[in-house]
Amino acid sequence: MSVPGTSVVVGPYAGDGTTTALNYPNYFIDPADLVVWQSSTAAPPVMTQLMYERDYNVAGTVDPVLLTYAQGATVTLTAAPAVGAHTWIGRQTPQTQPAKFPTLGIFPAATLEVALDRIVLMVQEGSNSIVGNVVGVAFGPPAQAGELNQILLSGVAIPGGNIGWVCTTPGAVGTAVWNPYGTISLLPS
Repeated sequence: MSVPGTSVVVGPYAGDGTTTALNYPNYFIDPADLVVWQSSTAAPPVMTQLMYERDYNVAGTVDPVLLTYAQGATVTLTAAPAVGAHTWIGRQTPQTQPAKFPTLGIFPAATLEVALDRIVLMVQEGSNSIVGNVVGVAFGPPAQAGELNQILLSGVAIPGGNIGWVCTTPGAVGTAVWNPYGTISLLPS
């Protein structure tokens, strides 16, 4: 199977206090490879990484040959995000090579295909950089890469030891929040 598209992160999904099922339409290998982040309703928002099997679960159709999620899946949160909160779903494929190939005998084509897919997924994740990935939530079209120099950055610690950024864009209404996948989303104030 080919790995369609280059998208790694989906969202932000705006919280409404009731919706818990969120779509992740992209190819991934294992449910544990999906990472979910949620912003608080505080000003400025605080990003929190949700924990798989505690804060959310993943359900989708497994490819019967490759044992992967070629069509994506539904991420179901255990608690609905509050109005004003935002949720992102991303893929973070472990940088390992678990495939084993026999030295003699039948060549496992499906195993090779998944191993190659794993490499492509990791390349996509590595190339998902901050440049040119500014997204406006209800504030218009994506900004151009050259506009990034207008964003003032100040470091904010994210629980779990990760570093994020809370940003203020001159002339914009809202707070831009850098999520751990290298994109900036503008959240309403």
